[in-house]
Amino acid sequence: MKEIMILSLSRLGDHIQSTPLLRDLRSRHPGARITMVAERRFADVLQLMGGIDRIILYDNRETAWRVAMEDDPLAAYACLERLVRQLEDTRYDLVVNITLSRLSDFLTSLVPAERVSGTIAGERGARRVESDWAAYLLSTLNGDNRRFNRINLVDVFTGIGGGRPDGGPVELFETAHGRAFADRFLADHGLDAGRLVGLQLGASKAIRCWDTDRFAALCDRLRERWDCSVVLFGGPGERHLAEEVVATAKHAPVDAVGKTSIEELFSLVKRLTLLVTNDTGTMHFAAAAAVPSVMLCLGPAFFRGTGPYSSGNIALKPDLPCSPCPYSLDCTDPICKQSITVDAVEAACRLLLDEGPVPAELFDGVSVYRSGFGQDRYLEWEGMYNTDHAEDEAARCHAAMWKGFLDGTDRKAPGRASEAARELGRLLERGVEVTGRIAACAARPGPPLEELRMLGNTEAALDEELRRLGGRHAELATLVDFLAMKRGNLQGEGLAEIADATHRTYLTGRRILSAL
Repeated sequence: MKEIMILSLSRLGDHIQSTPLLRDLRSRHPGARITMVAERRFADVLQLMGGIDRIILYDNRETAWRVAMEDDPLAAYACLERLVRQLEDTRYDLVVNITLSRLSDFLTSLVPAERVSGTIAGERGARRVESDWAAYLLSTLNGDNRRFNRINLVDVFTGIGGGRPDGGPVELFETAHGRAFADRFLADHGLDAGRLVGLQLGASKAIRCWDTDRFAALCDRLRERWDCSVVLFGGPGERHLAEEVVATAKHAPVDAVGKTSIEELFSLVKRLTLLVTNDTGTMHFAAAAAVPSVMLCLGPAFFRGTGPYSSGNIALKPDLPCSPCPYSLDCTDPICKQSITVDAVEAACRLLLDEGPVPAELFDGVSVYRSGFGQDRYLEWEGMYNTDHAEDEAARCHAAMWKGFLDGTDRKAPGRASEAARELGRLLERGVEVTGRIAACAARPGPPLEELRMLGNTEAALDEELRRLGGRHAELATLVDFLAMKRGNLQGEGLAEIADATHRTYLTGRRILSAL
C-alpha cells in the first residue's frame, strides 16, 4: 500500500482522537504516504500530529461566506474546485472517511481510490456505508442508543481504518516554540515550582459547561488544601468565563484563556499536574500529554464514547436518568450542572493528587469512573463510586459482543442473555430461514411469483417486529438499527442478488447476537 488518505473534517478533538489511527496505519504500512484532508481552522493541530506526510486543507468558512456574500455565483464553486483538483491528483490505495458527514461522503466520492472505508456518496448521492465500524458508530447516534455505546471513538476510528487498538493513548508532539512559550509563561507568573492544576472553563455549548461560581470555589479549595497554583484555560470566545472566575475566587488564578496558540496550549497543558475539564479539546490535549483529567459529564457529554483516551482519568457522571442527554435536546433545566458539586470535584482531585480513597458520601449524586486499557487494549472505564453493578456487567457484555464482531475475534460476552435478547435471536433465526427461501426461489428459472410475494410479506412483518423490539428494549436498539442500516445499504442487481444480500444481513445479526 503506497497512498492512504484520511478525511477528518470535524472538530479539534476528533483530530487528536485520530492519532492512534495514524499510528496504526503507519505501523502496518510503513512505506505509505499518508494524506490528511482537514478544515483549515484546525491546521495548527495537524502540525503536532505525527505520521502525516501531506495535508489538504478545506476552508468551509470561506466557502460559506462566499455563498452568502459574493455577488458572483461562481465564487464558492471556485473554492470547491481548488479542493477537488487536489483530491483528484493522486490515486489512493485506501481512503478512510472518519467524519461520516454528507460533505465528507461527497468529497470521498471524488477521490480516485481502490478502496474506501467509512462512508461515501453513491452515484445518486445516497450514502453508502463501507465499514461495519462506521455502521456501528452511526447506529449509536440514533435516538438514545449512545447511552449503550461502550467503545471509545478513538477505537472506532482505528477500526474504520482496518486496525486494532494498541493500548497506547492519543499522542501529540511538542514543538520548540511551544516548549519555550510554556517555560516563559510559567516563569513570568512564578509557576515554576509546585503543583499546577488547570481548569478548562468552556466547551462547544453552554449546556456542557460547569458553572463559573463552582470553578471559582474549586480554585480556592485547590489552593487552600494542596497549595496548588491554578491556570484557567479556554478559547478567545470564553474570556467572559475567565473574568467571572477571577472576580469570584478569593485566590486569584492565572488567566490563560484566549492567550495561547494551539502549540502553546499543548505545551502549557503538558506542564500540569492535573486538569479539571468540561468535554472539549483541551481534555484531549491533556490525554496526549499524559496529564490526568477530571472529566465533567454535563449535557450530552459521555465519557464512554468521547472521554480522555489515556489511563488514570476520572469521569464524574450525574446520577440522573436523562444523563447523557441527546445531542439534539434543547434542555431548559440542566439539572446535571447542579448534580456535580464542588465537593464531588474536589474529591475526584483527591483521588488523583493524594492517590488514596475518599468518603463515598462526597460523591452523592454522581457516578465515578476511572479509565484504563483492558487486556484487549481497548479503553475501558471501571466503576469506583455509586455505580450500578448490573449496569456495569451489561456494559462489559455489550462491549464484548460488539468488539468480538467488529474486530473479528468473535469473543464470548460475559453473563447471560436477557429474555429480550433471546426473543431477538428467535426473530433473526426466522429471518435467516425466510430470506434463505426467498433467495432460493428468486434464483430459479421462472421464479414462483406468488410464493415470493408471500415470503416477502413475511419478511416485511419480521422486519417490523425487529423494529418494535428495538423500540421496547433500548439495549437492543443499536443492533436493530445497525441491521436496518445494513439492509438499507444493500448492493446488488436483481431480486436474487438483493435477496441473498438480505439473507447475509440476518446471518450477520445472528452472528453478533451469538456472543451473548
